[in-house]
Amino acid sequence: MVKRAVLLKTIYLCATLLVAGSLLYAILPGRFAGIPTGGLMAFVVALLFILLVVAGLLSRARVGELERKNLLLEEVLATKSTVLFCHFDKQLTLSRIVFKPTASISQFRPLAMGKRLPDVLPSDHPFVADCEKALAGQHVTSERIIGNRPYLCHSFPEKNAFNRIVGVSCIAIDQSEAARLNAQLSLAGKVVDSAGEAIIVSDARRKVLSVNQAFKRITGFNPSEVVGCRFFAAGSFAMPFGQLRELVTALREKGQWEGEVTGKRKNGESYAAKLQVSTIRDKDVLTHYLVTFVDISGIKQSQEELRYIAHHDHLTGMPNRRLFLDRLDLAIKRARRRGSLLALYFIDLDNFKIINDAFGHKVGDDLLAHVAKELSNTLRETDTIARFAGDEFTVVVEDVKDNKEIIAIAQKILQCFEQPFEVDGQVVEAGASVGISVFPEDGDTVDELISSADAAMYQAKESGKKRYFYLNEFLHKGANAMLIYPSELRMAIVKRQFELLYQPQVNLSTGRVVGCEALIRWHHHGKEVLLPSEFLPFAEEKGLINDIGAWVARTAISQFAEWRSKGMDLSAIAMNVSSGQMDETRLLETIGETLNDTGMSPDIVTLEIPELVALTDMRRTRKFIKNAARLNLRCAIDEFGSTGESYSVMKDLSVDLIKLDQKLLRASTSRNDVRALLSAIVALSRLLKFEVSAVGVEHLSQLDKLTELGFNLAQGYYFAKPMTAEQFATFYASYDRGDFTLTSAG
Repeated sequence: MVKRAVLLKTIYLCATLLVAGSLLYAILPGRFAGIPTGGLMAFVVALLFILLVVAGLLSRARVGELERKNLLLEEVLATKSTVLFCHFDKQLTLSRIVFKPTASISQFRPLAMGKRLPDVLPSDHPFVADCEKALAGQHVTSERIIGNRPYLCHSFPEKNAFNRIVGVSCIAIDQSEAARLNAQLSLAGKVVDSAGEAIIVSDARRKVLSVNQAFKRITGFNPSEVVGCRFFAAGSFAMPFGQLRELVTALREKGQWEGEVTGKRKNGESYAAKLQVSTIRDKDVLTHYLVTFVDISGIKQSQEELRYIAHHDHLTGMPNRRLFLDRLDLAIKRARRRGSLLALYFIDLDNFKIINDAFGHKVGDDLLAHVAKELSNTLRETDTIARFAGDEFTVVVEDVKDNKEIIAIAQKILQCFEQPFEVDGQVVEAGASVGISVFPEDGDTVDELISSADAAMYQAKESGKKRYFYLNEFLHKGANAMLIYPSELRMAIVKRQFELLYQPQVNLSTGRVVGCEALIRWHHHGKEVLLPSEFLPFAEEKGLINDIGAWVARTAISQFAEWRSKGMDLSAIAMNVSSGQMDETRLLETIGETLNDTGMSPDIVTLEIPELVALTDMRRTRKFIKNAARLNLRCAIDEFGSTGESYSVMKDLSVDLIKLDQKLLRASTSRNDVRALLSAIVALSRLLKFEVSAVGVEHLSQLDKLTELGFNLAQGYYFAKPMTAEQFATFYASYDRGDFTLTSAG
């Protein structure tokens, strides 16, 4: 349009010149008389050519000027900002002013129609200088403040058809909105760079366009190293196929996905990241991806530490009760699925409270840590070893083959306690009792297996500690015996299959034999001689213990009376009392009747109550001791020190005698701390006015130590093994003559 308008003007100008020349030639022919017609025509054509060239040059410059103005006009029309149009003549007098859109005229009050710009603004004002440059033919673009707002000003010369400058036009575009948007973009950029999250912006093909500073801090990669890469490669994210498929589906359906992934830093180090991927769309067309992630390695590590603390014992580092129960449950499910056997071992340290009291809790804690280490070194890595509670440990062994393997593992566990432990410079001797239960024979659930193993462990303790108890093995060895116990126990007394053996008790002050302990044996037909632990628990279970106890009381007191009648100067006979006998009065009644029948004094009888039995029900124990005292019978606590609650026994029970557990006696020969403990027990006994006896004396060094400590009585193999009544009488006579040869019970 601009070019065509200029061309038409040029043609019009040439035509006008041609017509004007023709008219002059016709009106004034005399003036051109001397000029040949041909020469005149040549002159006119040359003149027209020159005019056309000049008009072309002028039109081309004019076209360029108009095109620049049109482009500027298009920009102005496209903008939504406030626009000011103004025109000045050659004297810079304002001749026209227009606003787009309607704007507050107060912003432009300094400008007034009909006034010269230099008269309104100072002569050195930048806007005046821009207009003067435009009058000089320059196109000036500058940023100026009009009123209190920023404007982008275009000042350019206005020219007429002959390309002469006739004024100045100014177009000023308000830049407030653009400045605000630029400030927002700048702020957004700073926010992105200051964000703690790593941010990746990619195009629709997932190629990285930009990353922030947090990305560099987390990954170690510079922006230039990842721009153009796929964003998964930029973060070196590793995702399983299933997770990747989940991401793609979520982006397609929801436009967003988040999850935890593993990334790799520039230095090759792996890290855990919380990743979020979002799509950016323009009119439902995918244009960009926004990827953000944070390094959660520290959080993951803290979570793992908390999980470890929640499931492991802080002292030993072993799985605790909670984790053990979970693993046992899983092990049972695997065994049920495979149809295999599973063995559970319940381990309880013997006399742990005594160790704690003697050495202090720190040594006790360190001992538990040593035991845990020893168990871990002995058993397989696949076996689950846990600290169940206090001084209790549990072991789960899967896929055991048979009873032989089950027992072999129990023996390996007990071997961990064969040698004393060296703890903080102290030599600590610790034993353990082990109970065994097997899936599915002893239980089908976690609770059933633990209950069976716990009961087996207590059976091991009652059988003398430092041993294991496995019900299946016991049943296998003595199944026939147990089947005949109810009937044969009833007949054993009638058939006189029971026998009492007697072990001498020596007064350490005088060196004389002053009494004995009565110990029952069962000569079962067709079987070996059975010890009390092999049949008394079942007698108690079948309600036959009181019958057997009455027989023991009558036989022992009658035998004692016979010895006294033969001149043997004995002062006491001791017999054991079981838990079932304390629940009834029959034993005390039988003793009273037998004493009356034999004429013996009640104080010859000492009833020995195991410490564990006494502590099981203190109220019952106190009642039994009180009833015995009414008959002037003496009571003793046997296996003193075996439970770790010895102080409670001494403080709360009014007994006449305590019999030291033989393991303490053995330890006293090599450990100063145990000797100190025994000395304290003797001293306290004197204050409480009861005697102290030692059981299991086997060596002269032990006897010397007991005498030195001030023990009252002693018994053991050093003096004699348990023997028949006839053998005891012989021993008594020979011992009195100074013959100390050990006597066998045969």
